[in-house]
Amino acid sequence: MEKRELVVNGSLNIRFDFRGYPCQFTLRGESGAEVLPQLEAITETLEKLGASPNGKSVDETAWCTIHNCEMKRRTKNGKVWYSHKVGDKYCKGGNRKK
Repeated sequence: MEKRELVVNGSLNIRFDFRGYPCQFTLRGESGAEVLPQLEAITETLEKLGASPNGKSVDETAWCTIHNCEMKRRTKNGKVWYSHKVGDKYCKGGNRKK
């Protein structure tokens, strides 16, 4: 009987917090094209279960595409927005959910 070795060309680790515990999944496939749909499926499931990336709520994480940095969720008088500090000013532009 011939022994075959599996060669994995696509691999991705995803780390998250679930109910206060740090967790990790390793997704593998024959190619990156096989791994990406797995990533979409697992992140959708994790979000539904309330898991959070880097210990932060998914709803509290936003990304500034102008300055390539995380933005902080802010609230005042019932209004919600995301911004980050640049020097002595605040940037609200380039906001997209990460």
